[in-house]
Amino acid sequence: MKNNWILIVFALFGCAQIWAQDTNSYKPVREYSINAFDLIAAGALDLQYERYLNENSSYGGAVFIRLSDEITDRLFSTTAFYRQYFGRSPYKGFFVEMFSAYQVNEDYFSYYYDDFCFECTHSTEERDQSDFSLGFSVGSKLVSNDRFIAQFYLGVGRHLFNSAMNEPVYARFGIHVGLRNRP
Repeated sequence: MKNNWILIVFALFGCAQIWAQDTNSYKPVREYSINAFDLIAAGALDLQYERYLNENSSYGGAVFIRLSDEITDRLFSTTAFYRQYFGRSPYKGFFVEMFSAYQVNEDYFSYYYDDFCFECTHSTEERDQSDFSLGFSVGSKLVSNDRFIAQFYLGVGRHLFNSAMNEPVYARFGIHVGLRNRP
Protein backbone atom coordinates (compact mmCIF):
# COMPACT_ATOMS: atom_id res chain seq x y z
CA MET A 1 0.00 0.00 0.00
CA LYS A 2 2.89 2.32 0.83
CA ASN A 3 4.38 1.78 -2.65
CA ASN A 4 1.07 2.81 -4.27
CA TRP A 5 1.06 6.12 -2.39
CA ILE A 6 4.64 6.82 -3.44
CA LEU A 7 3.75 6.04 -7.05
CA ILE A 8 0.70 8.39 -6.91
CA VAL A 9 2.78 11.21 -5.40
CA PHE A 10 5.44 10.88 -8.12
CA ALA A 11 2.77 10.80 -10.85
CA LEU A 12 1.15 13.96 -9.50
CA PHE A 13 4.53 15.65 -9.17
CA GLY A 14 5.37 14.73 -12.78
CA CYS A 15 2.03 16.11 -14.04
CA ALA A 16 2.58 19.31 -12.07
CA GLN A 17 6.00 19.71 -13.70
CA ILE A 18 4.51 19.26 -17.17
CA TRP A 19 1.74 21.80 -16.46
CA ALA A 20 4.23 24.27 -14.96
CA GLN A 21 6.42 24.07 -18.08
CA ASP A 22 3.38 24.55 -20.27
CA THR A 23 2.25 27.71 -18.46
CA ASN A 24 5.73 29.21 -18.17
CA SER A 25 6.31 29.08 -21.93
CA TYR A 26 3.12 31.05 -22.64
CA LYS A 27 3.14 34.82 -22.26
CA PRO A 28 -0.30 36.39 -21.81
CA VAL A 29 -1.50 38.82 -24.44
CA ARG A 30 -4.21 41.41 -23.75
CA GLU A 31 -6.02 43.70 -26.17
CA TYR A 32 -8.07 46.84 -25.65
CA SER A 33 -10.24 48.17 -28.47
CA ILE A 34 -13.13 50.44 -29.36
CA ASN A 35 -15.88 49.77 -31.89
CA ALA A 36 -15.37 52.51 -34.49
CA PHE A 37 -18.59 51.59 -36.30
CA ASP A 38 -20.80 52.15 -33.22
CA LEU A 39 -18.94 55.33 -32.31
CA ILE A 40 -19.48 56.93 -35.73
CA ALA A 41 -22.78 55.43 -36.95
CA ALA A 42 -24.78 54.96 -33.73
CA GLY A 43 -23.29 57.54 -31.39
CA ALA A 44 -22.39 54.89 -28.82
CA LEU A 45 -19.34 53.86 -26.88
CA ASP A 46 -18.47 50.16 -27.25
CA LEU A 47 -15.28 49.16 -25.41
CA GLN A 48 -13.80 45.66 -25.57
CA TYR A 49 -11.17 43.71 -23.61
CA GLU A 50 -9.69 40.42 -24.81
CA ARG A 51 -7.19 38.09 -23.13
CA TYR A 52 -5.62 35.08 -24.81
CA LEU A 53 -5.66 31.68 -23.13
CA ASN A 54 -3.14 30.32 -25.63
CA GLU A 55 -2.12 31.11 -29.23
CA ASN A 56 -5.47 30.02 -30.68
CA SER A 57 -8.16 30.89 -28.13
CA SER A 58 -9.21 33.86 -26.04
CA TYR A 59 -11.98 35.24 -23.88
CA GLY A 60 -13.14 38.75 -23.19
CA GLY A 61 -15.90 41.20 -22.60
CA ALA A 62 -17.46 44.31 -24.06
CA VAL A 63 -19.53 47.17 -22.68
CA PHE A 64 -21.92 49.21 -24.85
CA ILE A 65 -23.21 52.60 -23.64
CA ARG A 66 -25.49 54.74 -25.78
CA LEU A 67 -24.43 58.39 -25.97
CA SER A 68 -27.05 59.60 -28.47
CA ASP A 69 -30.64 58.45 -28.95
CA GLU A 70 -30.81 59.08 -32.70
CA ILE A 71 -30.15 55.61 -34.13
CA THR A 72 -30.52 52.76 -31.65
CA ASP A 73 -33.00 51.79 -28.92
CA ARG A 74 -30.29 49.94 -26.99
CA LEU A 75 -29.36 51.85 -23.83
CA PHE A 76 -26.73 49.53 -22.37
CA SER A 77 -25.31 46.06 -22.89
CA THR A 78 -22.55 43.85 -21.57
CA THR A 79 -21.15 40.96 -23.58
CA ALA A 80 -18.89 38.07 -22.63
CA PHE A 81 -17.30 35.94 -25.35
CA TYR A 82 -14.98 33.04 -26.09
CA ARG A 83 -13.08 32.93 -29.40
CA GLN A 84 -11.27 30.19 -31.28
CA TYR A 85 -8.79 31.33 -33.96
CA PHE A 86 -8.03 29.34 -37.11
CA GLY A 87 -5.19 31.36 -38.67
CA ARG A 88 -1.70 30.12 -39.39
CA SER A 89 -0.14 32.82 -37.24
CA PRO A 90 -0.85 33.00 -33.51
CA TYR A 91 -3.21 35.62 -32.09
CA LYS A 92 -4.77 36.63 -35.42
CA GLY A 93 -6.75 35.49 -38.45
CA PHE A 94 -10.24 34.05 -38.88
CA PHE A 95 -12.17 33.32 -35.68
CA VAL A 96 -15.45 31.85 -34.49
CA GLU A 97 -16.96 33.32 -31.35
CA MET A 98 -19.58 32.17 -28.86
CA PHE A 99 -21.08 35.02 -26.83
CA SER A 100 -23.62 35.86 -24.18
CA ALA A 101 -25.08 39.33 -23.78
CA TYR A 102 -27.28 41.22 -21.37
CA GLN A 103 -28.95 44.29 -22.85
CA VAL A 104 -31.34 47.02 -21.80
CA ASN A 105 -33.55 48.57 -24.50
CA GLU A 106 -35.71 51.67 -24.44
CA ASP A 107 -39.28 50.90 -25.50
CA TYR A 108 -42.39 52.99 -26.02
CA PHE A 109 -45.67 51.42 -24.96
CA SER A 110 -48.86 52.93 -26.32
CA TYR A 111 -52.26 52.12 -24.86
CA TYR A 112 -55.84 53.33 -25.19
CA TYR A 113 -58.23 53.34 -22.23
CA ASP A 114 -61.97 53.27 -22.98
CA ASP A 115 -64.47 52.56 -20.23
CA PHE A 116 -67.61 53.20 -22.29
CA CYS A 117 -65.97 56.49 -23.24
CA PHE A 118 -66.55 58.13 -19.85
CA GLU A 119 -62.83 58.75 -19.72
CA CYS A 120 -61.31 58.19 -23.16
CA THR A 121 -57.53 58.33 -22.87
CA HIS A 122 -54.67 57.67 -25.22
CA SER A 123 -51.26 57.61 -23.64
CA THR A 124 -47.70 56.74 -24.56
CA GLU A 125 -45.29 55.72 -21.85
CA GLU A 126 -41.58 55.03 -22.01
CA ARG A 127 -40.23 51.98 -20.23
CA ASP A 128 -37.04 49.96 -20.36
CA GLN A 129 -36.86 46.27 -21.20
CA SER A 130 -33.95 43.92 -20.60
CA ASP A 131 -33.05 40.44 -21.75
CA PHE A 132 -30.24 37.89 -21.90
CA SER A 133 -29.01 36.47 -25.24
CA LEU A 134 -26.76 33.67 -26.48
CA GLY A 135 -25.25 33.50 -29.96
CA PHE A 136 -22.36 32.99 -32.39
CA SER A 137 -20.19 35.32 -34.46
CA VAL A 138 -17.56 34.98 -37.15
CA GLY A 139 -14.84 37.47 -37.94
CA SER A 140 -11.25 38.21 -38.72
CA LYS A 141 -8.44 39.99 -36.90
CA LEU A 142 -5.57 41.86 -38.55
CA VAL A 143 -2.41 42.85 -36.68
CA SER A 144 0.20 45.45 -37.65
CA ASN A 145 3.67 45.54 -36.05
CA ASP A 146 2.43 43.13 -33.38
CA ARG A 147 0.80 46.11 -31.62
CA PHE A 148 -2.07 47.71 -33.59
CA ILE A 149 -5.18 45.58 -34.23
CA ALA A 150 -8.24 45.83 -36.44
CA GLN A 151 -11.03 43.27 -36.32
CA PHE A 152 -14.29 42.80 -38.16
CA TYR A 153 -17.05 40.49 -36.97
CA LEU A 154 -20.72 39.72 -37.53
CA GLY A 155 -22.95 37.55 -35.38
CA VAL A 156 -26.46 36.88 -34.21
CA GLY A 157 -27.95 35.67 -30.95
CA ARG A 158 -31.39 34.85 -29.64
CA HIS A 159 -33.18 36.61 -26.77
CA LEU A 160 -33.97 33.97 -24.18
CA PHE A 161 -36.45 35.36 -21.65
CA ASN A 162 -38.28 38.52 -22.68
CA SER A 163 -40.63 37.91 -25.61
CA ALA A 164 -41.75 41.56 -25.58
CA MET A 165 -38.37 42.87 -26.82
CA ASN A 166 -38.47 44.94 -30.00
CA GLU A 167 -36.45 42.37 -31.95
CA PRO A 168 -36.42 38.61 -31.32
CA VAL A 169 -32.69 38.42 -32.17
CA TYR A 170 -29.60 40.17 -30.86
CA ALA A 171 -27.23 41.41 -33.58
CA ARG A 172 -23.52 41.64 -32.81
CA PHE A 173 -21.32 43.35 -35.38
CA GLY A 174 -18.48 45.78 -35.39
CA ILE A 175 -15.26 47.20 -36.69
CA HIS A 176 -12.89 47.39 -33.74
CA VAL A 177 -9.55 49.19 -33.65
CA GLY A 178 -7.20 48.99 -30.70
CA LEU A 179 -3.89 48.11 -29.15
CA ARG A 180 -2.26 44.88 -28.04
CA ASN A 181 -0.39 44.76 -24.76
CA ARG A 182 2.32 42.14 -24.21
CA PRO A 183 4.11 41.67 -20.89
